[in-house]
Formats: sequence, structure tokens, C-alpha cells
Amino acid sequence: MIPKRDPILELGTRPVACDVSDASEDHDRYPYGDGMTRLEIRPGEQVRDVHLTAYTLSVDLLDGRTITVPLVWYPRLLHATPEERANWQICGGGYGIHWPDVDEDLSTEGLLRGAPAPNLEPGTCQRANA
Repeated sequence: MIPKRDPILELGTRPVACDVSDASEDHDRYPYGDGMTRLEIRPGEQVRDVHLTAYTLSVDLLDGRTITVPLVWYPRLLHATPEERANWQICGGGYGIHWPDVDEDLSTEGLLRGAPAPNLEPGTCQRANA
């Protein structure tokens, strides 16, 4: 028997891949051809508001939840000025956030999965005041 990876240990370093067999049937997941699973988008998971600090990105959803992730996961936002970070727009039918000044787009699906920017390599993060 092959031991399963511990997704909690991997969260801080890279996106976690989940095999279809790892997802139980009572979760709202469905397989894609790439062997990955993705969360089913629900109406309450639309963006209500966005808050940024020097170190975190927080997104309030219509269903009352707030997703908070480290800003180092999104280097374009990390290195943006406070003015550039403040200039965001809801897009994608309410399921996305766009920062036109830094050409960054995030989805609530990716945030809920805990997915850092796709090109983020382990060990390349810098502190915001570095």
C-alpha cells in the first residue's frame, strides 16, 4: 500500500494535488481530466469585500465566510503599492478579483483550495518590508 501524502504539511510550499480517490462522495468535488479535483462553485462563494494588509489578503464571501491567506503567495500583490492593492474589482460573475494595476486575477475557488500563485517556487518568498 502506498502511503498518502500529508496535505497539511504541503500547504506552505506548493498547491496540494488531490487524487479523485482521496475525495469522499459526500464532498462537492468533481474530477477533471488532469487527475485533480476542484471544488464546486456555490452562489454564496461570491466576493463581497477584499481587505489587504502588508502580510495578508482577506476576502469576505457572500455566505459570511472570510478567507485569509498569506500575501507572499501572490508576489504581484506583495510587491504592489498600497494604492495598487486598493484598486481591485470584482469580476468573473462575482467569483473573481482583478487588480488592473498589477495584472493579477484570483478566484474564490483558488482561494478556498489554498492555492498560491502557480509560478510560486518554494524558497522564493520575500518579506514585504525586505
